[in-house]
Amino acid sequence: MLEKLKEKLRKVKAKLTKKLEEKAIQEEGEPKKPSKTAPKLRVKRALKRAMGIELSPQDLEDVLWDLQVSLLESDVAVPVADEVLRRVKERLTGRKLGLREDPRKVAEEVLEEALREILEPKEKVDLMEVIKAKNERNEPAVLVFFGINGTGK
Repeated sequence: MLEKLKEKLRKVKAKLTKKLEEKAIQEEGEPKKPSKTAPKLRVKRALKRAMGIELSPQDLEDVLWDLQVSLLESDVAVPVADEVLRRVKERLTGRKLGLREDPRKVAEEVLEEALREILEPKEKVDLMEVIKAKNERNEPAVLVFFGINGTGK
């Protein structure tokens, strides 16, 4: 089950990378002959290219749809899938990719960060402290391990 999700996330990451690369190529456009009459325009174009490529919500629409479908097909709860999408969209919309930034790495980092934030608990639990507190009150400390059979609980 997790392997299927990993594979689907790899495909979404590849599609997101491709979209980012296409956007970079699209922003650069075809090289034009230098014009003697428009040096300011050349400087503006060079500055725009150096500042990076800005991603719009429309650029991410297809990729986010694929991500949502992949998450839902892998039995991820709808609210969790929506939260992953919201975080990915929030981090990528309006983001400027610099000339030296690798789109694959950006896509990977954003996806990983969104998933990690959701999976990490909001507060840390010190099991030893919980067990000590239960022992002091003469109560049993009950730990429950659950998960898919064969995953090494």
